[in-house]
Amino acid sequence: MLWKSRVHSRLRRAFVYLIEDVSMIRYLMGFVAITIMFGIAYAYLTPIGHGIGQNLEPVSDASFLIGVYFSIVTITSLGYGNMHPMGVSMALTSVEVLIGLGMIGIMIAKISSQRLSHHVSRLFASDTQKRLEGIADKFEGLLRDLRDILPIPDVPSQTPTTDDLKSEFSPGFNLDSSKIRLPTAGTR
Repeated sequence: MLWKSRVHSRLRRAFVYLIEDVSMIRYLMGFVAITIMFGIAYAYLTPIGHGIGQNLEPVSDASFLIGVYFSIVTITSLGYGNMHPMGVSMALTSVEVLIGLGMIGIMIAKISSQRLSHHVSRLFASDTQKRLEGIADKFEGLLRDLRDILPIPDVPSQTPTTDDLKSEFSPGFNLDSSKIRLPTAGTR
């Protein structure tokens, strides 16, 4: 049972990696490269009777472009029906369809994941801003209530300087090099 959970975990990480970390350009380049490779294979196998056929006969003028056309129709699972695989190409088309469905599915998942991530981040930012504004309003209300109860001076709008701090400390404190030192037991 432990090996099943490990395999499941690795498959999940691989799937997340494929959706989140691999760029869309790489998917498109891979899609085109796979289509061209299968197209070359179909064009090569057709003259020997294991490639593309029409009306149960091999295509007589099999070229690279016809092979790529058949590959595009196959990988997208479009299947016009004007051509069909023959011999070994039947296995190739099955593999190509599975690869095409997988790649198209992952590309659609990637697009929707990116879109969803964008909306979630905008929603999170908006929600966070509303919460921060609510907390700020509560603090302002508490400060007003506290000022009503106790005489608290207004908070300075600027951070005090070292000279401001020197004048506020009692003579028992020594402010040297912007460091505050408490008096020791022997000094007063």
